[in-house]
Amino acid sequence: MGLLRSASGEISALGARSTAGRSHENALIVRDSRVSAQHAAFAWDGHHWTVRDLGSRNGTFVDGRRVGHGERVVLQLGSSLWLAGPDLAWTLTDAGPPRACACSETEVVAADGDLMLLPDATTAEVAVFRESDGLWRVEEDGDLRVVRDGETVTAAGRAWVLRLPTGVASTPTVGVDAPPELVFRVSSDEEYVEMDLTTGGQTHRLKARSFLYLLLTLARLANEPDADGWIDREELARMLRIESKTVDVHIHRARAAMADVGEGLAARLIERRVGTRQLRLGLAVRAIATC
Repeated sequence: MGLLRSASGEISALGARSTAGRSHENALIVRDSRVSAQHAAFAWDGHHWTVRDLGSRNGTFVDGRRVGHGERVVLQLGSSLWLAGPDLAWTLTDAGPPRACACSETEVVAADGDLMLLPDATTAEVAVFRESDGLWRVEEDGDLRVVRDGETVTAAGRAWVLRLPTGVASTPTVGVDAPPELVFRVSSDEEYVEMDLTTGGQTHRLKARSFLYLLLTLARLANEPDADGWIDREELARMLRIESKTVDVHIHRARAAMADVGEGLAARLIERRVGTRQLRLGLAVRAIATC
């Protein structure tokens, strides 16, 4: 992904088309009176990042050379970009193509397919993922809402700016011919749970993961006669004898495991009922066996 880093260590990620300037509407915000409200524009041409000046008063410079009027200059890995002067320099530290990511002031978390866990997969507090309708959603504190490029979410006490490409979500690379199915195996004392996910003719086994008992509980609810599988988040927490926030942590980690198996599965694993704290398992359960 395109990443710019300042001399002080501040990081800014570039979208496919983004701007730099003094205004808060820019992807790269530089609060200095010498910088114009909209100073320069970046674009991905399919091979390289380019920059052009937007008629700024004090100019845009690449590796010390001023960008001419109407000129597009290619940024190479390591290129130095000045806005107005060399003391406002940024370096292109990643020249890769646009990619969904979340940026704090000094850290970037890139999406794994269509899923981001913040602040990281181990201590996930917030999940951001794209569903089949092409919209990105954030899952935090038991709620689900739509988010758009440039919005900010909070995780681990830090603000994270989201850089989100638009368009249709990734088509699952597995499971196209037959819907994914889950098989659970649980020990008689319920101390051990493992799960098989069958999709696209392949079976993937998950063993002894912290989130599996939560998924097993949702599977049992879904398989009850005349039940629709929905349960309130707080009620689920009471059933599992865990805190509500731990429910979210387990769900975030389960989504990450699904993302490792196939694109599109992370978003489908858990369904949320909009405007409520209710959730249910989103994948079909073929069997629950005691072993």
